[in-house]
Amino acid sequence: IWGQNNLFNPEITAYLDLGGSLSTNENNKALNRFNLREAEIDIRSAITSFADGVLILAIHEEIEEVEEGIEVATAFELEEGYINFHTLPHDLQIKGGKFRNAFGINNLHHTHDLPQITRPLAIQSFFGHEGLATTGVSANWLVPNFWDRFIELTVEVVNANGGEESPIFGGPNADNPALVSHLKYFDDIGDAGSFEIGGSFLYTRTSDDHEFDANVFGLDAMYKWIDQDAPDFRSLLLQSEFLWASNDIPVSGNG
Repeated sequence: IWGQNNLFNPEITAYLDLGGSLSTNENNKALNRFNLREAEIDIRSAITSFADGVLILAIHEEIEEVEEGIEVATAFELEEGYINFHTLPHDLQIKGGKFRNAFGINNLHHTHDLPQITRPLAIQSFFGHEGLATTGVSANWLVPNFWDRFIELTVEVVNANGGEESPIFGGPNADNPALVSHLKYFDDIGDAGSFEIGGSFLYTRTSDDHEFDANVFGLDAMYKWIDQDAPDFRSLLLQSEFLWASNDIPVSGNG
């Protein structure tokens, strides 16, 4: 009875990511200070027996250089908020709302989950400082195959405004929607290791008409090893991604 009464109680988790830097460059005050990288609250709850709700709220400091030195502001944002229908027929899951998009591996991580200190420059250059998180619908399917292996296909139809300061997306006035897809193969290596390889594709329009668009392709690979005798202290993670984009931009000229 206790379990049934608490079935729909939310699970609440809090994360705090605090950083600091020290530099000999005394002229740049942003390099010599502590920084609240992110404080996050993760709330998850079963809505029905076949659907869960997820709400992730974050607070972080934004440091901006100005003529007088730096300005520090505290920003509050909805990082993710969606409903996930997880027990649909034919191994299908569908979620709708705002979520981190399934392009590659690294983009799925929140700041406190990154395997390195900062998000890779390639991800920032393509999708913005925080990576790609948009509003739309995502479908996830475990692809049946003759080899009985884990093959997962994710297809997302989302808004084309994309991540903050992303050069790929056209902003709120871009012609919607955008398409994101990812195909992943996962397998174990012995009792302690695992690996996955995947490919991603993104298509979006970069203006408010059909004249300009962008195509982004990605390849990703990851190997993970965990010491079975000390899983909390010894592990190895090797991860890499390759991104390539073709992005239309307006060109002004006399001819």
